[in-house]
Amino acid sequence: SYNGKATIRSWSLKTEILAYPATPYYVTTSNSSHISLSGINKVNSVTISVTTPTNTSIKAFVSFDCILNWKYYSGGTWQIASGGLSDLQTTGNTTTEIQAGLTNLTITTETSLNFAFSLRTTDSAVTPEIDAIAVVPTSQ
Repeated sequence: SYNGKATIRSWSLKTEILAYPATPYYVTTSNSSHISLSGINKVNSVTISVTTPTNTSIKAFVSFDCILNWKYYSGGTWQIASGGLSDLQTTGNTTTEIQAGLTNLTITTETSLNFAFSLRTTDSAVTPEIDAIAVVPTSQ
């Protein structure tokens, strides 16, 4: 429930791998770690804090339906990634694009907010990191 104050939900991911794969890999939230949009009528803002060392990159998708469909933001609208997570590296958004697409998003039929991130490096000594995700909603 909403108490009239801004609610911030955060999700954090840290990895400890000795040698990172030189091919992209992805991480996702799950149905047990998603952000419920029940009782929310608008997402005011989203902040995704990342660390991207040289030779690394991050691409992202979101899902609004408990990961039935992964979506990317393009041309001012959310598009379904027809190939699902296999399209993440080619059609995924930057975290800046995801933040822009989610800021001031009016919630209509969306039930949850899940994230998928492709973490890519060409240097096995470093990897990009998702440090935190903060979502500030407005309740109904």
